[in-house]
Amino acid sequence: MKNVIPVKVWLSSVILLCLFGSFACSPTAMAVDIRLEYLMDSDPSQEHANPSERVNPQLKALWLRALSRPEAELQRQAADAFAKAYDYGMHDVGDVADQLQKILEAPETSLVVRYSAARTLIRFDHRDSASLLFKQTATGSLDMAMLIEPALANWKYEPIYDVWMERINNTSARGQRLMLAIQGLGKTAQPLAEPRLVELAMSSAVPASIRLESARALAQISSQGLEDESSQLLDDPSPDSRLDRLVGVSMLVGHSSGEATSKLLELLNDAEPAVVALAADRLLEIAPESIAEKGDFLLAHPDANVRQLGIQALLQQPSPEGVELVGQVLNDRHPDVRNPARHALLSMATEHGLGESVRQIAMDVLAGDTWQGLEQAIVLLVLLDHKVVADRVIELLDHPRPEVFVAAAWGLHRFQVPETVDAIFDKAQRWKAAVGDPNLYFEREVVQGMRVQLAFLIQALTLMDFKDHEQYLREMLPKRTDDFYGTESRAAAMWSLGHLYADNLQPDLERIFIQRYNDTQSDPPEAVYTRQYAAVALGLMKSQRVAELVRSSAGLYDNFSVVMWWIINHVTGEEIPEPEPFVVDIKGWFLEPNEVR
Repeated sequence: MKNVIPVKVWLSSVILLCLFGSFACSPTAMAVDIRLEYLMDSDPSQEHANPSERVNPQLKALWLRALSRPEAELQRQAADAFAKAYDYGMHDVGDVADQLQKILEAPETSLVVRYSAARTLIRFDHRDSASLLFKQTATGSLDMAMLIEPALANWKYEPIYDVWMERINNTSARGQRLMLAIQGLGKTAQPLAEPRLVELAMSSAVPASIRLESARALAQISSQGLEDESSQLLDDPSPDSRLDRLVGVSMLVGHSSGEATSKLLELLNDAEPAVVALAADRLLEIAPESIAEKGDFLLAHPDANVRQLGIQALLQQPSPEGVELVGQVLNDRHPDVRNPARHALLSMATEHGLGESVRQIAMDVLAGDTWQGLEQAIVLLVLLDHKVVADRVIELLDHPRPEVFVAAAWGLHRFQVPETVDAIFDKAQRWKAAVGDPNLYFEREVVQGMRVQLAFLIQALTLMDFKDHEQYLREMLPKRTDDFYGTESRAAAMWSLGHLYADNLQPDLERIFIQRYNDTQSDPPEAVYTRQYAAVALGLMKSQRVAELVRSSAGLYDNFSVVMWWIINHVTGEEIPEPEPFVVDIKGWFLEPNEVR
């Protein structure tokens, strides 16, 4: 076959898992980081130029006029717009800062506008406004204090230190204001605050949140000298002392003395997972060799965060024994453990000379029956190009879990072992028979997985120059309202037929592909993805009609349009132009001149 360009364009399995229903599409699900590539998405290459985004220069003067207006809502929206525009590169804001300062100083300015003005000055990192912002903290607004005081701590604004000291020494101080003072003194590492913070941390009469925040601040202030105080809190292992132990270990995480290290090592056996995690995290920094010796214990811990730290510990001191331990958690039920385990093993194999050990443990996992481990082992062994497992991967095409059977198909299309061709085609045929059998029932997520699997199987056959599936592929070309084959599989069929008849135009296929490309007005229309590959197939077959057909869509700034340019070049020899600087104005602001809209 021709023109397979080995450029990696990744298909995130997060998308697949959302389809399969294994994980909700949520921030938690986004931790699942197995990524499976369609090789057809790099043949032809879809690399494109990215246009530059800018804030139209005309907007600044317009918004400054809005800031000078008496209407509070206009002032607020203008201040908020300047803050956002600053993130987009509008950094010439000296005159804007001047106007915002005037707004803060004006006695008639509402609290809402003051808040927006202060927030924008902080976003500008306008440290010359520190004294003016400091005055705003005396207005009594807790929201304003929560906005400004952390910024003053970041800026090391000394006049507020005395305010914070007074607040922590005031026995009637409570709640969020006390918390802000503790956080500020910790961030600025004020040694004079240490005695009072020790009192707050040690006192059972103080709310838990204040005790813990005081301990964290002490860890930022003191790198030694709190071993005795923390020991008083840590020596009681009973469940009732859980808070004391959390406070005690939090005080120690800034220490690196031998005494502190010994105590942190002891705490790895604590019954409270949060205590163990804090201790292990600190030991990774100050005593990696010591914590590596505890790797097996950490990996067996019931808490996922602790198991993840165990992986990090063993990666810092890579060894064959560590490989075996990390390999066991490829089966872990939690994706935030098994995915880092795979990453660690890949690193041990490629960067630390432990390839043989890694391949062996991955093969052991691949011989098992835990779906999590099977998925991880396939990906790991494919990335290590360990093709001797191809027969086992063939078996896993029939695994009941989509995560496994999709990974297996992906692996085979990456391996491209000629001896697997017949088994792959057999599976493709059985797939079609199974999904088309009205007497069989598949859950939606399984059908979605089968469609993705089929796309990989078709590509695998094409990549290995299999030529006996033409009729099979042709049957997938018509669009069906029930999406029987799935968008990716139909696109793969088009791509494959294009390669099967590369430089050998077939008039009947040309008619079909032109029809698919032009199908934009039906209900539902042809998907953009399949339209793209209908055009690619025409380009591969050197259809003279396709060059003019796609010319109006050819460009350099997105996947689809850059592929259209490739088609024109491939068919006519016309040179693909170099991308010119392309600037796009960011739109959607609260106030824009007419020409920007």
